[in-house]
Amino acid sequence: MPELELVRRARGCVESPVAALIRELNSLDEGEELILKVDPSYYPVKAIKMLVEKRGFKFQVLEEGEVVKCSVTR
Repeated sequence: MPELELVRRARGCVESPVAALIRELNSLDEGEELILKVDPSYYPVKAIKMLVEKRGFKFQVLEEGEVVKCSVTR
């Protein structure tokens, strides 16, 4: 199962984490799960949830804390 960290962009990074998320969503097969680790101080979980659900995916928070672990399925 793929995993993606949405934390602040590393110095010199050319691709935003949100662009990486969209690329990963587009590559998910039916029934496949993507695990997201989101730093809510940089990317609000509510905004990520809205983006994911607007694209027709299911979103679920698995663990909350400094980094929020989420599950996305097609």
